[in-house]
Amino acid sequence: LAGRYTLVSDQSDNLPDGASTSLSRIQGGFGYEVFDKALFKIEAVQQSHGDTAITRPAPAADSFFGLLTELSFNF
Repeated sequence: LAGRYTLVSDQSDNLPDGASTSLSRIQGGFGYEVFDKALFKIEAVQQSHGDTAITRPAPAADSFFGLLTELSFNF
């Protein structure tokens, strides 16, 4: 079981007045040991971001919620 919270803020001097300058991301998930050297993980992610180039990942990107899966192997 794991969780993570990230907050990023753009501290530039030449930002427009009233611009939203932060990005926040919340992740939570759990893992299941499939066998000795394999771990299956499921995570939920919610991200919201502001209006500046630092906090907005792409010009037309919207905030999002999604599910991720991963299968990791240890060699």
